[in-house]
Order: sequence, then structure tokens, then C-alpha cells
Amino acid sequence: MPFTISSRPARSRMHILQERALYTAIAVFGSLVVTAAISLGMHGKVRLDFMVTAFVCSFVVSVPMTALFQRLNRELEDALERERALLVQQERQDAWRESMTTAQQHVNDLANSLQLVEVEYNKCGYITPETVATLQEEIHRTGREMRRLGLLNGARPEPPGALSA
Repeated sequence: MPFTISSRPARSRMHILQERALYTAIAVFGSLVVTAAISLGMHGKVRLDFMVTAFVCSFVVSVPMTALFQRLNRELEDALERERALLVQQERQDAWRESMTTAQQHVNDLANSLQLVEVEYNKCGYITPETVATLQEEIHRTGREMRRLGLLNGARPEPPGALSA
């Protein structure tokens, strides 16, 4: 396997090498056990030439196969991590869209209240206390909702006693 510069920490690369050695040892040991059983069954004894051949063949095959499986496993883990990141990004975008929709609704309600004030003023030449109270209530409600939406997006809460709309 050629030398490559990895963005993974050295400890992780060491872990990969340890895994590779373990998997290779398991494959070679398994091959030797099977070869010994076959040799015993066919010849009544374990033949050294069979064992050496089995060791060399299993070692030659298991080292690149273990590296291949580890690389495929890393690629799968990376793909899963990218998938998780995409899901998190999609959830954030959905939350942002929902926040924007809510903000638009509150601003639209406030604009409707202001239009009511305009219509009443144009019709009567003055604004009734009830309309002023309704407008103030809508302004305060919109302010509370905008602060609540700001908290959802990571803003810090206002200190107690701060002026609020």
C-alpha cells in the first residue's frame, strides 16, 4: 500500500494498522487450522510443506484483502458521515424556513393592524383608544414572537429589565 498523507490523526492510523494486523493474523490462523485438519484427514499427520504453503498463500491473500476491506469500511463511514451532515443541514434549513414563515405571519398581522389604523383615521379623522390598544397589543405580541424566534436561532436572551416592544 503506498504512503498517503491522511487527515486522520496518527492514533487513528495506528488503530488501523493494529486492526489490519489482527485481521491478517485471524485469516492466517484460520487457514492454518483448516490446512492442518485437511492434512490430518488425508495423510494421518500434519505435513509441514502443506502448512508452509497455507501460511504463505493465506498471508499473501489476507494482507491486501484486509487493506481493501478497511478502505471500503472507511469510505462507508465517510459516506454515512456526509449523509448525517446533509440531514442536519436539511433540518436546519427546515427550521429556518419555518421561522421565516412564522416571522412573515407576525409581520403581516402587524401590517394589517397598521392598515386598520390608517382606515380608521381616514374615515373618522382620529383613532379610537380601542384601536390604539389593539395596535399596541399587536406590536407587543409581534415583539415577543420575534424575540422567541431569535432565541431559536441562537441569539442570547435579553437581560431582565431591558426595554421591549
